Amino acid sequence: MIDNLYNALPFGNDDKCFEFFGINLYFDDILLICLLLFLYNEGVKDQFLFISLIMLLLS
Repeated sequence: MIDNLYNALPFGNDDKCFEFFGINLYFDDILLICLLLFLYNEGVKDQFLFISLIMLLLS
C-alpha cells in the first residue's frame, strides 16, 4: 500500500514534469527553482544559501 501511494505522488516516480528547450525538469528541480524565486522575492540576503541551492539544482 505504501509503495502505491509513493508511486502516485509526483516525487515518487522519475518521469519528467516539464521540458524546456530540451532540458528535462523533474519535480524536485521545479521545487528548487520555486524556492529560489520565493527567497529572492522575500529579500533574503544569505548568499551561501543561494549558492548551495543552485549547486543542488545543478547536481
